[in-house]
Amino acid sequence: MADPKFNKDLCIGCGMCVSECSFLRIPSIGKGNVPYVHYPNACIQCGHCIAVCPTNAVTHADFDMSNCRCIAHLPNAEEVAELFKSKRSVRQFKNKPIEKELIAQIISVASHAPTDLNSQNRSFYVLTNQEHIATIEAAIVHGFENYIEQAPKLGLSENSYEILLSKEIVHEYTRGGNPIFKKAPCVLLIYGPADTSEPFAPFNTITANTYAMIYAHSLGIESCIIGRALYDTVSLAAYLRIPEQMKIYSVLTLGYPKIKYKKLVDRTPKEIIWN
Repeated sequence: MADPKFNKDLCIGCGMCVSECSFLRIPSIGKGNVPYVHYPNACIQCGHCIAVCPTNAVTHADFDMSNCRCIAHLPNAEEVAELFKSKRSVRQFKNKPIEKELIAQIISVASHAPTDLNSQNRSFYVLTNQEHIATIEAAIVHGFENYIEQAPKLGLSENSYEILLSKEIVHEYTRGGNPIFKKAPCVLLIYGPADTSEPFAPFNTITANTYAMIYAHSLGIESCIIGRALYDTVSLAAYLRIPEQMKIYSVLTLGYPKIKYKKLVDRTPKEIIWN
C-alpha cells in the first residue's frame, strides 16, 4: 500500500492536508515546508489530502490521478432535494435493455459512497441475461412455497401477513407473472464480507445501494429494492458462485420506466429529538 507523495515545487506549505490526516506532519506552515508521512504504510487511501490541496501538489501511486480532477459545478440544494424526493420505487419497466456503459457509470458512482475507514469492502454483480434472471426468480418463488409448507412448524397462522403475502407471490407466479423482478432488464446485487469482524459491511453496501438508485434516477433509469430476493441469500450466492465468505446485502432492479411520476408525494412527519 502506497503513501501520498508531495511535489516540493508545487507545495506552498499551507498544511491543509495535514489538518485532514493524522498520519501526516509538517515542520511549520509556509512555503518550503513540505509535509511528510509520519506513519508510513498506514494510508487508508481516502484521498482527502489530494482533494483538499489547492495547488495539485499531492499525488498517490494507488490513484489514477486523471480521475482526481477539480470539481467544476455542484447542483444547488433545491435541485438535489427535488432529485431525492422524486425518486420512487418503480416496478413497471419497458422491454428495453440498459446500455452496458450506463450500468458501469452507475456502479462507478455507487463506488464513491462512504465506507468505514475507506474499506470499500463491497462488490457488484450485474445480471442482464433474462434466462438467468428467470431461473433465479423461479428458485426464489420455490423458497416461498417451502415457507408456506413450513408455516405450521414455524407457528405461523395461515392468515398471518407473512403467509398471505407468500401465497400471493406464488399465486402471481403460477399465473405467469413476475412477482420478484417484474421483468426488469437488469438486476444489480451488491455484496460484502459476511464475517462479523467487519460489522459495517451491510451499511457500506446500503450506502452504495442508495448512490446507485439516485444516480440511475438522474439518468432516467429507475429502480426498486427487492427485499423478496434476500430471504435465502446463501442459496442465491451459491448459484451465482459468489465466494462463501461474502454475503449479498442488496438486490436492485434497474430499467427504463413504463410510466412517469409527475408529482412529489407527501411523507408522514417524523419524530425528531432535539438535544
